Amino acid sequence: MQLGRTLGSICLITCYGWRGVPCWTARDTGYTVPPELGSLVSLKDLSLYNNALFGPIPSEFGNLSSLESLSLGGNLASQNRLSGPIPPELGNLVSLKELSLGGNKLSGPLPPELGNLAKLSYLNLSRNDFSSAIPDAFLQLGALRTLYIGDNKSLCVPGSSEFYTWLEGVPRRDDELVSCNAADVAALTSLFETAGGADWTESDGWLDGFVLKEWHGVTADSLGRVVTLDLADNGLIGQLSAAMGSLTEMRVLRVGRNALSGRVPAALVRVPLRELRYADTDVCAPADEWFQTWLEGIQTHEGTGIACSSLSDRHILETLYEATDGPNWIRSDNWLTDAPLSAWYGIRTNEQGAVSYINLYNNALSGAIPPEVGSLANVWFLGLGRNALTGLIPRELGNLADLEQLRLGVNRLSGAIPPELGTHLPV
Repeated sequence: MQLGRTLGSICLITCYGWRGVPCWTARDTGYTVPPELGSLVSLKDLSLYNNALFGPIPSEFGNLSSLESLSLGGNLASQNRLSGPIPPELGNLVSLKELSLGGNKLSGPLPPELGNLAKLSYLNLSRNDFSSAIPDAFLQLGALRTLYIGDNKSLCVPGSSEFYTWLEGVPRRDDELVSCNAADVAALTSLFETAGGADWTESDGWLDGFVLKEWHGVTADSLGRVVTLDLADNGLIGQLSAAMGSLTEMRVLRVGRNALSGRVPAALVRVPLRELRYADTDVCAPADEWFQTWLEGIQTHEGTGIACSSLSDRHILETLYEATDGPNWIRSDNWLTDAPLSAWYGIRTNEQGAVSYINLYNNALSGAIPPEVGSLANVWFLGLGRNALTGLIPRELGNLADLEQLRLGVNRLSGAIPPELGTHLPV
C-alpha cells in the first residue's frame, strides 16, 4: 500500500462499503489501515466507514493537522474489526469536528488527550469494548453537540454534578448512559426503602439522580462512589439493606442512634470498612466465624454486642430477593408470602421442608449474590444463570456441602473464582 507516499497533497479520501461489499476486504487480502495515510498533512476528510478493516488505528493519524472529519466506524464483519486502544495522538487533531469510531472492537480506557479537541461537535464511540470512566478532560469539549458512547464493555459516566451538567449541554446523546456509581445508587435506594427513608429526619437529595454527594449524609469520590455514609441519629427505622454490599468504595458507615433492628448485612464483608458504628440500635451481628473475622479487622467498630440467631431458609431467600432486585424479577410467584417455600417460584424443598433446589435462570436478577446463600445447607442445585448479577462470587458458597450443580453463567460477575468452591463440589 503506497497510498500515503503517492498522494501527499490529497484533501479527501472516502472509502465505504456498498451493499455489503467492502472497499478493502482486510484479512482476506492482509490490509490494515495504512499508517502512511498519516503523511497526508493537507487531508481534511478521511472516511473508511463500513468496511472489514482490522488491526489498530495508526498513531500516525495524529499528524493529520488539517483533518476535520475522521470516520473509521462500521467495521462489523465477524472477525475483521479495528481493535486496540484509541491512540492518544488523536488529541493532536485540533481542527477535528467529527470523530466516528463506532461499531468496532476498540478497547481500553478513553485517552484524556481527546479533551484537547476543542472544535469537536460529533463523537461516536458506541458498540466497542471501551472500559473505565470517561476522563475529566472531556469536560473541555464545549462544542460537542452529538455524543454516542453506548453499548460498550464497561464505559461509564462519572457521577459528579460537573459531568451531568456537561451532558445536559449535549443535545443529541444516547438515551441511556451507564453511570459509574449506578450500583451505589441502587444500594442507597434499597436502604431508603428498607429503613423508612420517607420518614427520616433529613433526606435532602435522596433518590434524586446520580450525583450522590448531594444526598444527605453521603460523601462521594470523583466517580460518585460512596466513601462515607453518615446517617446517625436520623430517624432510620427498619433494617439495613443487603444491597449495601455493593458499596465497595465505602470506608465509613455510621447508622447509630436509630430505631434499626435485624442483622448487619453479611454482604458488607465485601466492603473494606475502616469505621462501622451502629451502637444504640437493636441491630445484631452474625455469629459466623468468617463474619466475626471481618468485623475484628475494622479499625473503629461500635456495635451493640448483640449476636444474631441462626438464619432460617426463609430469611435467606428473603435476603436473596432483596439483594437481587426481587421486585423487578420476571417471575416471583409467592415470594415473600407466608406460602410454603416449595410454592415460591424456582424453589424446591426436601422432605424436612429445607430448601434443596434454587432455579432462577433468566429471571432478571441484578445486583450481587448475598453470602447468606452459603448457609442453605441442603441445596444441591443452585441456578442463577443468564441474569445481570454483578460483583464477586461469594466464597461462602463453598459451605454448601451438598451442592452438585452450580450454574452462574451469562452474568456480569467479576473477580477470581473463590478456591472455597473446590471444598465440596464434585470433580
